[in-house]
Amino acid sequence: MLVDLPNLLPMKNYLLLILFTFLFISLEAKDNPELIKKADRIIAVHKLYTVMHKTQIPPSGDKHDYMSQGPYWWPDPNKPDGKPYIRKDGVKNPEIK
Repeated sequence: MLVDLPNLLPMKNYLLLILFTFLFISLEAKDNPELIKKADRIIAVHKLYTVMHKTQIPPSGDKHDYMSQGPYWWPDPNKPDGKPYIRKDGVKNPEIK
């Protein structure tokens, strides 16, 4: 396997920061049961959302993919699949929430 070290080296500090952050959080939580209890209470009270909580599925069919839809773009009524969308200036598409 060939590794492109010149392009990988600039990421070294970033990767180390992530690694040390996770290690610190793990050690901090392990040594502090009150922190675990507080986190559990927050999770119980507040619903957590992820990218999988979408109601509309992106065109790729994968809910993990990012999707952004412009509020003034509508399906083209003259095309069977409505694509490409057309712009209706000042009129918001009800599909957009």
